[in-house]
Amino acid sequence: MDFSKIEAEFQKLKAQFKAGAITEAEFKAQLEKLMIQDEQGRWWMIGYETGQWYYHDGEKWVQGQPPQLIERPPAEPPGGGKPPPTSTSFLAIAALVSSIAGLTIVPVIGSILALFLGYKARNDIRQRPGETSYERLATAGIVLGWIGLVLLLLGFGCWLINAVVGGLGQLGY
Repeated sequence: MDFSKIEAEFQKLKAQFKAGAITEAEFKAQLEKLMIQDEQGRWWMIGYETGQWYYHDGEKWVQGQPPQLIERPPAEPPGGGKPPPTSTSFLAIAALVSSIAGLTIVPVIGSILALFLGYKARNDIRQRPGETSYERLATAGIVLGWIGLVLLLLGFGCWLINAVVGGLGQLGY
């Protein structure tokens, strides 16, 4: 269905509502079924009181002019927001796994790999909003990667201080 067909269906529903053939709740429920998504991933619907088009900007419904003749995808948006992502990010999952490995098995390599994969995954996810998910996993991989590197540097610093202090002790200081 495209925007013009939805407008025609809205007019039919409005006429049925005014004639008393459907209740206000039925009218609103039917309008929610007429939501449509544009090429930018924004959801659009017609306001039941105003008859104007509104799009969801991620937080609230904003009045606007819709693009024309865009087909509605088969997925229904949850709670009037945007539809669920259609794929997951392998890089985000790999970043989290690498960061855990960096904290346990392979400290240097795992942490650096986690940072690389995490930033790459987060950038990919942000470039394709609504298409992929797991941005939180990518962020967790980045945070754990940095924690692994900081712990590694702290450990190296303690070792270095111990080596210097131990060396000075042998020299009689």
